This record gives sequence, structure tokens and C-alpha cells, in this order.
Amino acid sequence: MLLTRECEYALRILRELKDEEMKMIKSVSKVQHIPKKFVYKIVAKLQKAGILQTRRGSEGGCQLAKPLAEISLYDVVHAVDARAVYVCVKAHIDCPHNHNGDCRIHHSFQELQYMISDHMRTKTIKEIV
Repeated sequence: MLLTRECEYALRILRELKDEEMKMIKSVSKVQHIPKKFVYKIVAKLQKAGILQTRRGSEGGCQLAKPLAEISLYDVVHAVDARAVYVCVKAHIDCPHNHNGDCRIHHSFQELQYMISDHMRTKTIKEIV
């Protein structure tokens, strides 16, 4: 998995919401120095993953759907931008070099992908932010 700018923004959004209060997108954007359009986009992805909840209207905004201690780094990265370290490791890719399962590069990067994913599952957002 790659940690993209979008993943960084997601972590900063969660840091802003760590007190578990409802906050307006405009406020999150301003305090965390993230363009508002990206906050909307990332909040939608985090909401879909069950990490955030949102409410519309003048009293609306976003807030955590569960405590930060119950959200792993893997959860956030997977919700926002789940990419493989090496493209052929993705499940839906039919790599012509690994047609018989004998590509050593594929196996090495797949092992690395599993190690990174497993480690990310052990890190909670509470620990990070």
C-alpha cells in the first residue's frame, strides 16, 4: 500500500475529530490546512467505510462513528486509497509474468504487501494522532 497525500489528509481529518464532537467541514478544512473539496471527498470515503458519520444542515458536519482506538491505520488507508505496493499484487490483475505462479518478483512483493498490511492493522489511529 502506498501512503498518498489523500491518506495523509484522512489522518489529519481524524486528528481534528479526535474529541468525538461534530465539526463542520469548513472548520476541519481551515484548521488542518486541507482544501475543502478534498475534505468532502475524503469524509465521504471514511463515512462509507463506517469510520465517520455525517449530518446535513446548519448543525451538520462530521464526527467519528467509533473511537479512534477501534480504527486501525489499515482501515483508513484501505478506505481512502487501497493500492498495492506493486501493481501485479492486486487481486484483479492478471500478470502475464506470473501465469504459472512462478514469478519471484510477484511473490516477493506479495509478501511485502502482507507484512505492511498486517503491521498497519496493529496501529490504531489513537496511537498515531
